[in-house]
Amino acid sequence: MSKKYLLNSALALFSFIVTLCLVELACLAINRASGESIPFFYNKTLVLRTERGHNQLHSLDSLLGYTYAKDDASKEHLTIPFVFQDGFVIFTEPPQNGQINFASLPRPIIVTLGGSTTESFRWETSWPQELATLLRKEGFPGTVVNGGIGGYSSNQELLKSLRDVLEINPDIVIAFHGVNELAWVKYPYPLVSKYMRNILETMVNNARSSTFLPNTYFFLSRVGKKQKTSVTEISHGVPNPHAPVEVFLRNDEKMRTLYAHVGIHYVSILQPFALTGTYAEALKQSHPDFVKEIVAENQELKVMYGELLELKTHTPFAMLDYTDIFSAFNPTVEQIFLDRCHVTPKANQFLAKQIFNEIRQHLEDIAKNKRPPT
Repeated sequence: MSKKYLLNSALALFSFIVTLCLVELACLAINRASGESIPFFYNKTLVLRTERGHNQLHSLDSLLGYTYAKDDASKEHLTIPFVFQDGFVIFTEPPQNGQINFASLPRPIIVTLGGSTTESFRWETSWPQELATLLRKEGFPGTVVNGGIGGYSSNQELLKSLRDVLEINPDIVIAFHGVNELAWVKYPYPLVSKYMRNILETMVNNARSSTFLPNTYFFLSRVGKKQKTSVTEISHGVPNPHAPVEVFLRNDEKMRTLYAHVGIHYVSILQPFALTGTYAEALKQSHPDFVKEIVAENQELKVMYGELLELKTHTPFAMLDYTDIFSAFNPTVEQIFLDRCHVTPKANQFLAKQIFNEIRQHLEDIAKNKRPPT
């Protein structure tokens, strides 16, 4: 093969690529003039990604956006018997047929809700797992059903309460929340998870464009009046005008009212955050670099927590305030926080003990058949 032939082939290929780019550029200008904003040459938004921008997907949830898959390998560290079903980790012996009937679970049933600080998947242990262990140790019957999923905020908790928790019909519901009300929520549509928004936007983008030469494809589709599908826009309902703090408090009040209506004992906990409380003040002295990094990444969350704690001083505050729960620990001796909110196994055991003490009287009342039938 001659050098001249190779040179001509290279020039032809180069000319073809330049022509494609020029056509794409011209279509980009036309589309922009029509009010369409489509990336040049390569449309990476068509690739479905997780909340953090990763390509791998969780199991999709038609209402909540995502959950975990049944075969998630990260559940291997769970040290007590469990079944994962329908978005919940149920701490009980697996049935022979592999499917749990919630109505047949030993009572009292305690459902826990929250984000990654509650879930039973990615961390060495969790406070719901420790709570299940503590119930057995203290001689109480019952079942802990953990509905915590990383990234869930009070918005997903509210939806999960309506769809799932009422069907389980527990005796107690414990929501452990606070830190996910900003980063994992997109306003003014907080009830629509960011992940579900990404899925819907990907569907619309796929209908209107292509991964490569997206502007050219869109322009030619308009000229030819050809679309892959009729999906062209998304509705998220009525926008929510409230600030994040108010959305959080309103969600909590809705859950409290919902559970009170059906006779379920509801416990809401404002979870600890590494920048609040006595332990946090001591942490600034013992681990200044650690605190500095958290402050840099969580300024808005720190402000939100400040607003919540300020409200607590002069208005009725129905949540249990756990922002100072680790005050007895000395950070110079033992580091509790692994990051802004996740804590060590010992701290999870401590949380489980505190939460157990909060519900112990109710557990004793249930044992005496004081809970009205539902």
